[in-house]
Amino acid sequence: MKNIWARRGLLILGTGLILFLVFGAGFFVGRWSAQPEGRAIFSRLSPSGHSAIGMIQAIDGQTITLAPREGATQIVLITTDTLIERAPKRKKIALADLQVGDRVAVIGAPNAQGQLVARIVSHLVQPTRVPGESN
Repeated sequence: MKNIWARRGLLILGTGLILFLVFGAGFFVGRWSAQPEGRAIFSRLSPSGHSAIGMIQAIDGQTITLAPREGATQIVLITTDTLIERAPKRKKIALADLQVGDRVAVIGAPNAQGQLVARIVSHLVQPTRVPGESN
């Protein structure tokens, strides 16, 4: 009789542990995938905080003018060392592939004139569905 109760207790305990691990993993993946793409890029590459996210307002040679959601426009200088990529696949693209109206995230360092000298420009993919909108 004791052997049956011990077996049932271990079965219940094991089932509870498996459920805890599965739901815990789902919670972790859900929180991780809910982070905006830009935040993940900045946390890895810009510990000093010199970055900008915005919509391209103008492209003039090697200079991009960004219009962020809040605040004044930001002038971004593109150099020969600047990596330009298309998120989320991180595929390298050229400056000519960027257009006015595209959303980009820029990581770099400011110069004496207050412009952002870009180290990385990441073209952010526009969402195909607006959150909260039903199909």
